[in-house]
Amino acid sequence: MLQKNEEIIKFLFSFLFIIVAIIILVVVFILYNAKKQENLQSEIDHLKTVTEKEILKSQLEILEDISNKISREIHDNISLGL
Repeated sequence: MLQKNEEIIKFLFSFLFIIVAIIILVVVFILYNAKKQENLQSEIDHLKTVTEKEILKSQLEILEDISNKISREIHDNISLGL
């Protein structure tokens, strides 16, 4: 009878160990994925910022180019008018 109880206890401890190990693995997996997702979101935010800066820079260059063309046109028209 005592040996039977010892076997049951060993089985229960083994089963408990396996359950705890699975829980730990699941928690580690969840934390790893959360960190990975956080890193990806950070990279996305960085790329958005860089893209927005590039768009603004392009817009500024276009506006400067248009302004220069208009200035030359005005200058040329004034020179022709005199």
